[in-house]
Amino acid sequence: MGLNDAVIQELLSHKNNEEVLIAEYDQDNKIFSYIGDIPLFSKFIVTQNEFKSRSTNRVSIVLFKGEVLIKKKYASPRMFFSELFVLYFLRNVKDTPDLKKFNLYNLVTYQTFVPGKNLGSELTRYGISVSDQYQLDVNYNKLKSGNPFNQEINYASFKILMANVIKHDFIPDLYLLLNDIHEKGVIINDLKFGNILTFGDKPFLIDFDRSDICFPKTKKLYYKISEEVKKIDFLFSSFENPESRIYERDANHGGG
Repeated sequence: MGLNDAVIQELLSHKNNEEVLIAEYDQDNKIFSYIGDIPLFSKFIVTQNEFKSRSTNRVSIVLFKGEVLIKKKYASPRMFFSELFVLYFLRNVKDTPDLKKFNLYNLVTYQTFVPGKNLGSELTRYGISVSDQYQLDVNYNKLKSGNPFNQEINYASFKILMANVIKHDFIPDLYLLLNDIHEKGVIINDLKFGNILTFGDKPFLIDFDRSDICFPKTKKLYYKISEEVKKIDFLFSSFENPESRIYERDANHGGG
């Protein structure tokens, strides 16, 4: 995270079994720091007055037993158990979080912290606000049903993001990661830029609290896999034409 030596020594001075709160994510994936400057998040640090509390799960960065972890406190048992079981199913899938610890009574999980760039946060730097990113989901659902959608989003900013944040092979790697997840019977149900990190030029997927586990080789699984591939098609075809590829798979492969 780029912390200076004094901050690191202060963090390490705490008892080994003591949990130390480092930072907390707000509703827009901005960061409020409890330890001063964090260079990794320097462009996304907010003050306490600017901090927007999350409407669902509380997400923070903590130090526990000498390891930096993501701590999630869930708003509902359903979201807690969804992520708990899904992370177990994905335990051998690279580029997804490892479950380190959980607390059933408090509905809390501790997961590996990945010091990558959040694509949703990066988009805000290039003029695509969080509300615009939400509008992308609305547009996708309208496009699926054949309805007109909001054309006011600055799609040109996506091209800037592509050039400055995402490497050439990032999107093919994202499809491969999605395939690895689907092979475990996991449907993410919440694919969006805010849940995609770029770490070491590779994609890393987070936030599985809305995910489902489907029985293998069922129509429901194949249908949902197809829908998630189309969603990635839509999100990343936005760099060119927001309508260009959403049904390309159906046209070329008979919906398979």
